[in-house]
Amino acid sequence: GFDTPHTSFTNLSFILTGVIVGLVAGAAASPAAREATVLFLALVGAIALSGLTVLAETEIAAAVPEKVLYPALLVLMGAAGASTVGFIGPALSLSVVLGSP
Repeated sequence: GFDTPHTSFTNLSFILTGVIVGLVAGAAASPAAREATVLFLALVGAIALSGLTVLAETEIAAAVPEKVLYPALLVLMGAAGASTVGFIGPALSLSVVLGSP
């Protein structure tokens, strides 16, 4: 496993990209593009979380050099954060539109 400073940076990557993508996607996505944005973020999230799951396997993590594993974890955590936290802005806007009479 990684030490506390390394895991803190993966957590930072997750939260920071999620907040930035949420703010940008919520403000920039036009009403017509919100559904496509939410679906795209869901796809990115599925891919990122699948990648994290694969890299978390003990045998795979042991086989991948740390100089490759840690940057891959940072990127995948950022993508997971962008998609799971970042979808909130456009998804809430979309739910209001879809739920209105």
